[in-house]
Amino acid sequence: MIAEEYLSSSRLYRRLRNGHHRELVERYAARLVEVGLAHQRTCRSLRLISDLLSWIANSRSELTDLDERMVDRYLHHRARKQSIQTGDRIALKRWLSVLRDAGTIAPPALSPITPQDQIFAGFGDYYYQTCNRLFRSDRGLVQHGQRSSAATRRAAISRRRVAIESGT
Repeated sequence: MIAEEYLSSSRLYRRLRNGHHRELVERYAARLVEVGLAHQRTCRSLRLISDLLSWIANSRSELTDLDERMVDRYLHHRARKQSIQTGDRIALKRWLSVLRDAGTIAPPALSPITPQDQIFAGFGDYYYQTCNRLFRSDRGLVQHGQRSSAATRRAAISRRRVAIESGT
């Protein structure tokens, strides 16, 4: 049974659809149908969203406060009561995506760039420029936009060695 068939007969979906977040729940259900989830995963996803909405209300937060950190806190809370399945994080990310598309919550915050990230980016730029310079300096390496064979590369390296040794 696919998501659309399940949603037509689900009491949980009807209850969520009749709640405060009707439009968002309908968008989420449309996303589940679009993805084509099976009956069990659709049911689990809706139950997860229902529990998340209840948890948000009980913690005296607002749906507009929801972000990845809050989802992690919810999963930590949920893990104390029952097991977390592999698809739960994906279902919650899908819910966050629906909320962002609707403009209910802010886009994800960009993580700050660490010094290690800056070093890796700098090295990546240097490496790209160096390799690019080497390949452009020898026409034998790249001919007519196609990669040359290993034999052509070896011949180009030999020509370069001879040129260095002869001083030209």
